[in-house]
Amino acid sequence: MGRADRGTATARHHLWRESRVGHDMAMSPPSEPPERPAPDLPEPAARMLYELAVSNLQQQRASLDEMRTRAGALLSATSISNAFLGAVAARGSGPLHLPPRFWIALGPFGGSVAFCICVLWYTGNWKFSLRPDELGDTIPPDMPTERIYQELTAQLVWKNDENAKRIKHRSWIFAAAAIATMIAIGAWLYLIE
Repeated sequence: MGRADRGTATARHHLWRESRVGHDMAMSPPSEPPERPAPDLPEPAARMLYELAVSNLQQQRASLDEMRTRAGALLSATSISNAFLGAVAARGSGPLHLPPRFWIALGPFGGSVAFCICVLWYTGNWKFSLRPDELGDTIPPDMPTERIYQELTAQLVWKNDENAKRIKHRSWIFAAAAIATMIAIGAWLYLIE
């Protein structure tokens, strides 16, 4: 095994260990970056871990954008289906008269709309990149390059863990919106019969 192969194997081992630490931390992420002693890695391995951490944050951002796109589509589908089914179910009632039985379908519809808005609503505190002012004094001018990569990687892993918790929360809200939509459609179909 050549020197480059050993460096790659060592980097993979450290990457696996870092991913396990990140997985364990995802259960209860800290409010600030953890103080972890970074192993001494050669610069190529440290750079590889840094690039992987950057890639993970980019994938998280794409995942959040995709979830918001899906929530928008679900909101449109919910609105359209409720408009059509509600119109069919309301046939024969007055223009402003809303029978009490309609609340069986309108309640889940309102819940679905509210849940979709929660997913779509922009909130701050998403952490998808590093800002130089956040790093402060953590990187002294004389720090070796591989240690800089390791410090930046630790910061990015922490941001990844913080985002993962918030994305998981939004995923549950999106699932609730989808379930509420199915209940609303089912209720309209029941009311039509």
